[in-house]
Amino acid sequence: MAGLCLYGMIVMAQQTQAEIDKVVQNPVAPLPNHFIPVWTGNAYFPMSIGVTQAMVDLVNLAAGDEIGVFDGIYCVGACKLTAPINPVNPPFITASKDDPGTIGIDGYTSGHSIIYKIWKQSANLEALSVIHTFPYAPLFVFETFTQSETAVIMLSGSIVPATRILQNVTISNGQVRCYNASQTITVAGSGTTFLLQSGGSATMIAGQKISYLPGTTIQPGGYLWGYIAPTGPYCVNPSMPATVTGEAEIPTSAELSLFRIYPNPTSGDFILELKGIVPGEDIRVNISGMQGENVLNETINGNQKHTISLTDRKSGIYFIRVISGNNIETMKLIKL
Repeated sequence: MAGLCLYGMIVMAQQTQAEIDKVVQNPVAPLPNHFIPVWTGNAYFPMSIGVTQAMVDLVNLAAGDEIGVFDGIYCVGACKLTAPINPVNPPFITASKDDPGTIGIDGYTSGHSIIYKIWKQSANLEALSVIHTFPYAPLFVFETFTQSETAVIMLSGSIVPATRILQNVTISNGQVRCYNASQTITVAGSGTTFLLQSGGSATMIAGQKISYLPGTTIQPGGYLWGYIAPTGPYCVNPSMPATVTGEAEIPTSAELSLFRIYPNPTSGDFILELKGIVPGEDIRVNISGMQGENVLNETINGNQKHTISLTDRKSGIYFIRVISGNNIETMKLIKL
């Protein structure tokens, strides 16, 4: 059988090693269909890997999602979940060692680094990066393949790219699109276009900034909504965007930023300097924390320097959002 995925009882680290070694194995779960191990039949000098938690973009894996264990490019073990992971009764993935008596590579090589991968069935995508930690350290800690041993891990991955560039894109009547990035989304620019036609809909969600450059056009009856969500969720049931009632071209760019902030990092006070804004125009300023908590909402006048204080706020990352008419820009500020 290829890539065993068993479910067993994990006991607490404070119990004796003898008790910890008693793992109750349950029936084998369905075989994966994305991560296909290079071995079949009985495992050769197997290594067992328990997974007490696995998340993608801060959301727990669900039934149908898969976890793969790799030695370089070779999948040496895999598991398809039948339900969300229960940390008390987690899945155990069996990895098989390369059998020198067979032709080709059909398992791991002892001492090689263990690589973990995640497949999200609902998104039909593989996580871009997966990191692992050891919840029972110093017990069950193995960074490399070790025959006849057991590792216990927690996994966290992401399918949201850090940056996304949308160029020469046309969204026509009846089409609905959602674009996300954990940091920045850049739309059009450099002689390219982004055209949202009447009846089309687009949502853009970024962790830090969205830049609508020259060449971005929204026709009457098109729908566009872009917002900043530092911790997500990304492209998951977004609210209905507002209707654009007239054709619009949005020329905001990094070179034409609405404002700048300094010093950054700051120990308390910082200056918000508005740029390229009509004198006397009302500008809305919003400051929020990493968890989305509101820190400040204020209306100020254009073409001025404003001193803002975060002295009474805890250290961390804050997001400064400036709204001027149809232009919205967000920058990150670090409070020491």
